[in-house]
Amino acid sequence: MPRFAHSLSGPWATPRLAYVTPDSPPLAPADGTPGPPPPAVRRSRTTTVLAACVAALVLVVVAVLWLGSPLDGPSPSPTDTGSPTATERSPTATSSPDQAAARTAAVEALLAERSQAVLAQDGTAWQALVDPSATAFAEAQATLIDRLAAVPFAEWAYEVVGDGPPLTTERAQTLPAGSAIIRVRLTYRIEGTETRTNREQYLTVVPRDGDWLLAGDADAGPSGVDTQRDLWDLGPVRVVRGERSTVIADRRGASQQRGERLAREADSAVENVDEVWRSDWSRRPIIVLPRSQQDMATLIGDDGDGLAQIAAVTTGVLERGIARGDRVVVNPDAFDTLGALGRTVVLTHEMTHVATRATSVVGPPIWLSEGLADYVAYEAT
Repeated sequence: MPRFAHSLSGPWATPRLAYVTPDSPPLAPADGTPGPPPPAVRRSRTTTVLAACVAALVLVVVAVLWLGSPLDGPSPSPTDTGSPTATERSPTATSSPDQAAARTAAVEALLAERSQAVLAQDGTAWQALVDPSATAFAEAQATLIDRLAAVPFAEWAYEVVGDGPPLTTERAQTLPAGSAIIRVRLTYRIEGTETRTNREQYLTVVPRDGDWLLAGDADAGPSGVDTQRDLWDLGPVRVVRGERSTVIADRRGASQQRGERLAREADSAVENVDEVWRSDWSRRPIIVLPRSQQDMATLIGDDGDGLAQIAAVTTGVLERGIARGDRVVVNPDAFDTLGALGRTVVLTHEMTHVATRATSVVGPPIWLSEGLADYVAYEAT
């Protein structure tokens, strides 16, 4: 029988990666040792007067040039093509505090419209916020909103957290001046559940015709991408509701009947946990059924090694010492080999983790968390 697995992330998880951006090392101090002073020179009165006249003439020329130049910078040289350089394109290099605040306000308004488009299932409004010149990204967004339309969201909202990393030189040269990567936090909740899920994203925004549009979501690179993804990022989904549980399944690998069976089994698992664990928890869990074991690995941010003998995991994120957004992710390759009894044991085991993690401020020892989950699962059967 495939073994069980507790959460891969949460209060007692050991992070596998830590993205550290070290400060640049300080420059070595310059020598700074002055050389010997030049020998004194005796100047005649005529030489001194002549030097003073030349200096005055230089000051006059400088003043005339300064007064005749524009206030926002020097005039372009005859060889200047007018194209901004990569440094000029960087928002940190050219944006004043007022410009940055105005951009943030405009991006917040853009994201508010994007949220409303999701909740209203309005694909036209969603696509109107995407830069049409970003062809590949626009096509991906059209596919994504079609998939999101199958999910009944009760909440979907963005929060601007701050600036992301600067654009690469090559990417900056293809975008309008002032384009930037924005770090945002997406929070969503599905109808019939109490689970709020947070996702960190890095979105590229560009100014177009006095407005701001989205032009990408992958410019931050591997160091800026949240490893956790949702099932609709991988393919089309279907949502099946039980009396207490909600199943999100990949349409390509799960029929309606299979989703309904999983929802019934998850409902029974909730009842089994309630017989033992009386503390407060959502009691309306989310179960995710991907198409393959590899898709499961992608969803939980795992390399896939060792998953063949794991039927399901409980996964979420840690916020202020408490696990949030917990859900059970099923490994279809292993789960499908189990009979009804085995599936009940697995789901009850994982549901126990969902319940206990809801109030575990300090992560218990593995033997305790896994031992309790086994006890509840076997006690119920």
